[in-house]
Amino acid sequence: MEIVSALPPDSQKEFILRHLVKGAVFRRHVSFTTPPKLKFFALVGLDQETDRFKVVLINSEINTFTLKRKGLLARQVTIPRAGHDFLDADSYIDCTELHEMSVQELINGMTNDYDEAKGSLESGLLEEVLGQVKKAATIARINKRIVTQDWDEGEIQPYIDLFFPEE
Repeated sequence: MEIVSALPPDSQKEFILRHLVKGAVFRRHVSFTTPPKLKFFALVGLDQETDRFKVVLINSEINTFTLKRKGLLARQVTIPRAGHDFLDADSYIDCTELHEMSVQELINGMTNDYDEAKGSLESGLLEEVLGQVKKAATIARINKRIVTQDWDEGEIQPYIDLFFPEE
């Protein structure tokens, strides 16, 4: 497994910038699930006030609780394996709940294990996910607003500059 930290700093910065985009998919150990475990998730928002990404989880199955609740079930988006080679099978994006991931934590993880960055949601699928998040009664209005905002390299660059101070 190649380590990003073995690359020259400019290459590390470029790699990170290229992957910290809306719809990017990662796989890493997360502590916000019960129990904590290795999960796929997609970036859907950037809260610049808290320096945290809003993420949705990608599950291999829809849990029984959700299957029994029509409103929650309607907010599950199928992510086909076709076009998403990082998956072993068709999976489901849970648009009923947003989790948070520190920008610095994600950058740190990427420098230690480039393989955390798996790919990205196809654009049509990303739009469907964002639409379902906006419709979810279980997500606070402020978080829906964050998800509707885009970010660019200029907004990510300060985080990278903190992680890679100029010598």
